[in-house]
Amino acid sequence: MDTIRLQRHDFMQHVQTVHGLLEIGEFAEAREYLRDRFGSLVVHEELTKIRHPGILALLLTKIAQAETRSIELDISADTDLVGLSLPVSQVNIIIGNILDNALDAVITLESEEKRVYLDIEENSETYQFTLRNYGPPIDGAIIKRIFDRGFTTKKGGQGLGLYSVKQSVERLKGTIEVSSDEIKGTVFKVTLPKGGIEHVHT
Repeated sequence: MDTIRLQRHDFMQHVQTVHGLLEIGEFAEAREYLRDRFGSLVVHEELTKIRHPGILALLLTKIAQAETRSIELDISADTDLVGLSLPVSQVNIIIGNILDNALDAVITLESEEKRVYLDIEENSETYQFTLRNYGPPIDGAIIKRIFDRGFTTKKGGQGLGLYSVKQSVERLKGTIEVSSDEIKGTVFKVTLPKGGIEHVHT
């Protein structure tokens, strides 16, 4: 446990450094820092496309958490999110909690199946975040209640994570769809419109 705590502490120092470089616009230097420091940890060229400091800091933290649990977190992005028009605190609540849920879902799988996929897309009207894992399928009756406050299937869980996701999606006037089967896996698809959120604060 001491080793893991030390690794997390060191990793967060790197995250803060990268965040600082991004804040002052040193994107190329931040990208080079990632390659030099993390080696195999940050293997996705797609991740280096993301230039929004808050989003990138969250994703780096989640990659570190996945790494300590021997889970591969595969992130794909077709946007740098540098012009994100939504409150980053709300977006990170959504991404962070759904990722936590997915990491928990695959923790007991065989090593080659311990993978979680996150796709980030942007078009002229919306941002889309699609998360997929191939853990045990979620029963339809559970899907109907999965966003209810206090509902959980985890031992010792509080049932607040996905409830917070729903609250943030609604604040941003977005939608969230959930599907789950053995072939396509469990998919959470969040669509957030770019406009109409002036009343939401970070």
